[in-house]
Amino acid sequence: MDEGDKRCLGTALYLSRREGRDVLLITDDFRLAEDEKTLAFFGEQGIGRIVTSLDLMLHFYSTIRRIGKEHVEAAFQDFFSVVRFREQKQVETRRKYQGLLEDRCRTGLCPPCETQCLSTPPTGSESAVSAPPPGAVI
Repeated sequence: MDEGDKRCLGTALYLSRREGRDVLLITDDFRLAEDEKTLAFFGEQGIGRIVTSLDLMLHFYSTIRRIGKEHVEAAFQDFFSVVRFREQKQVETRRKYQGLLEDRCRTGLCPPCETQCLSTPPTGSESAVSAPPPGAVI
């Protein structure tokens, strides 16, 4: 873990204590987001969650109707043109997130079901997911 990682974690700890709330730490550093010691520290200290910017893009795609698949694919392209990995790791990561995008239910709230969800065209100016249908497992 480098000095920048330590500062981000320290700032997240400070903010979670000061505000009395969970902190969402968004990073492009997959090593940090997947590091068992870091995740254990976040959990033990009750700081919040660590997510990658790619995970955040998928979350927005699942919950905001106006964000189309083409928007996420363009964001992925931009991400991979800027953030550098070892070649093999970049190929694996790109495949993983493209697969997650393909498999993503547009509700992000329940398992595949027969209820109306974001896979249907939006009506009016509706832009976000409403409450899950009664009986939905979250």
